[in-house]
Amino acid sequence: MKITQENKKEFAEYLTFKRLITETYPTGIVSIVSDTFSFWNVVNPDGGICAQLKDKIMARDGKVVIRPDSGDPVKIVTGYLPDEYEVRDGKYYIFDIVSHKNGSPTPYTKEITELEAKGMIVCLWEIFGGTLSSTGYKQLDSHIGAIYGDSITLERAEQICQRLADKGFASTNIVFGIGSFTYQGAVTPNAIVTRDTYGFAVKSTYGEVEINGETVGKEIFKDPKTDNGLKKSAKGLTAVYETEDGFELKDQATWDEVRNCAFYPVFANGKEYVVETLSEIRARLAKNF
Repeated sequence: MKITQENKKEFAEYLTFKRLITETYPTGIVSIVSDTFSFWNVVNPDGGICAQLKDKIMARDGKVVIRPDSGDPVKIVTGYLPDEYEVRDGKYYIFDIVSHKNGSPTPYTKEITELEAKGMIVCLWEIFGGTLSSTGYKQLDSHIGAIYGDSITLERAEQICQRLADKGFASTNIVFGIGSFTYQGAVTPNAIVTRDTYGFAVKSTYGEVEINGETVGKEIFKDPKTDNGLKKSAKGLTAVYETEDGFELKDQATWDEVRNCAFYPVFANGKEYVVETLSEIRARLAKNF
């Protein structure tokens, strides 16, 4: 891959995939979160990450499992059915009911990519191929698999399985998991609220590595193109300050800003600095609500 300013993130993802499947987990099953930046680049049959690493994946004694984690799981996994889109001048358009209600002359107003129309399973099939089941459905090669671990309900699981069948694929091409949507989600009149709604998740944002004997700080962040912005994480060192309006976060902070913010050590290097009971924590929370 030729490195340019535009594809540095894609190249970083490529290196991460390569390290995971050849060095960290050279054998066995390894599931890789694949939407950190550009999910469709991961499964693009035309030179995407999986396509570039196909020989290495096929040579492994085990299975590489691709795991998207943002966007509409039904559409990410299965793409669109033939009656849900049309192609005009080589471009793909889907029915956009909002635009249509606002007076658009044609219901096909929202453009999508060819990869979105295909969906993950079709893309993986085009890269790795597979076999036919005894009932005539396509089954991906045993070296590659897929999982969707969050936002899955019984209704969505049924939709995914049916849509895969409509495209000629076996339901066993996908494994479903359970995440915040299922066991923490709350249905409200306006939305389904999960920890992502409030940006409440534990993510690494900064790490230090040794390069040629020198310790170098590296910013870590997640910014999925298939997401609506809820899963975009802070980047680099973080500092929290108390203001008149409450606490505010600053990312890409300096070490001096981190040392002089509202943070204080609770647990570090095996030592407890603050010990609080659940009752004390609940009482403090109750004062703020």
